Amino acid sequence: MGNPHILVVPFPAQGHAIPLMELSQILIKHGIKITFVNTEFNHKRITNALGKEPEGQVHFVSIPDGMGAEEDRNHIGKLVEACLKFMPKLALGLELSNRPFLWVVRPNIIEGKDDAYPEGFRNRVADRGKMVGWAPQRAVLNHPSIACFISHCGWNSTMEGVSNGVPFLCWPYFADQFLNESYICDNWKVGLKFEKDENDIIRGEEIKSKVEKLLSDENFKARALELKEKTMNSIKEGGSSEQNLNSFIEWVKSCMK
Repeated sequence: MGNPHILVVPFPAQGHAIPLMELSQILIKHGIKITFVNTEFNHKRITNALGKEPEGQVHFVSIPDGMGAEEDRNHIGKLVEACLKFMPKLALGLELSNRPFLWVVRPNIIEGKDDAYPEGFRNRVADRGKMVGWAPQRAVLNHPSIACFISHCGWNSTMEGVSNGVPFLCWPYFADQFLNESYICDNWKVGLKFEKDENDIIRGEEIKSKVEKLLSDENFKARALELKEKTMNSIKEGGSSEQNLNSFIEWVKSCMK
């Protein structure tokens, strides 16, 4: 019999494609063939980035995304609307906290929007706040100056925060992000949730309050560092993560017998 062959079909979003691509690269090293399925738009982005597909690597195929040819694949619709709704509140909370911050805001979210930030916000926080369109998140979270991480609680961001021992302030939007928030705040106890008011809005005063509560309680940082140590131990050679991965690979290969 030939080598096992796995079809990988991620949800068509960056946060889902990245970890499955990393898993695919690992499986290839164990002699498993991978066919990676993307929407046509994401397929073009990946193949343009990688160039010619190396022999023996991941085989990419594409499927239609259901959108019309004239539609903008970079427009993220409802997410943009949600971001524009909460951005002024987050900006006010960061300003009220009177602490230095780094805020990553995608350019296509605020492009052409004059009211994305409160009037005069940039000038008032210029000496302690920096807003950028992109940042190397892993490197940023690994920096000793980072005291907490306001996150949507996507799985990649959750794992990067945990593996760097950074406490969280959780602001989930949809899907598994709410489950991840529950793990962060209720199970691991390395973060806090924001509470909405009677109008379903997280106000600037609530953000300021939670920032102060998180940073004034050293137990959050202590638990975050303890969780980081457990995480690092699990992924090192012989750790539980490696053992689970090897068990999965053995199971896949046993299906070919």
